[in-house]
Parts: sequence; C-alpha cells; structure tokens
Amino acid sequence: MSKVPVHLDLSDPQLKQAGAEILARYNKDEFTEHLNSYEAEVMAKTAAKRQLNAILADNHKATVTTIRKKLRARLETSPEGNSVEMAVEKLLS
Repeated sequence: MSKVPVHLDLSDPQLKQAGAEILARYNKDEFTEHLNSYEAEVMAKTAAKRQLNAILADNHKATVTTIRKKLRARLETSPEGNSVEMAVEKLLS
C-alpha cells in the first residue's frame, strides 16, 4: 500500500471551524484521555501484528489454530496482556 501525501491548508475556514467544534466538544482532559486511549489501541494492534508476524516467520504453513496456540503461549508471559490477544483475535477473524 502506498502512502499519499496530504496537504492541509491551515488557513482554510472550514478546517478552523472543524477544529473549533472539536475543542468545544472536549475539554482538554477529555481530549487528552481520548487521544491516549486511541494511542494505546494502536500500540496494542501494532504489538499484536509484530507477534503474529513472528509466529508466521517461525512457521510458514501455520494454521489459524496453530497460530492461536502459539500466541496464547506467548501471551502468558507477555506484559501487554489481554489487549494484544483481543487485537490478534480481531486480525485473525
């Protein structure tokens, strides 16, 4: 998948209005909490993909069942815990 550069005109009145609406909807703490939650979700998915890629690299002919067994074994010692397991389950389904 190729990346397409996006150029935003920060002087665009519609963009300024959208930013003002977002700021009006959230106070700073709520917005920061929402951002941190999103960041944690992205990090969990990234960790899940890394683990899945490591398992696939170990066994190119792995079935989904084999992948899940190996993943669960790794998750028992993983500091990320259930959030990674749930993200991988979503990737596999």
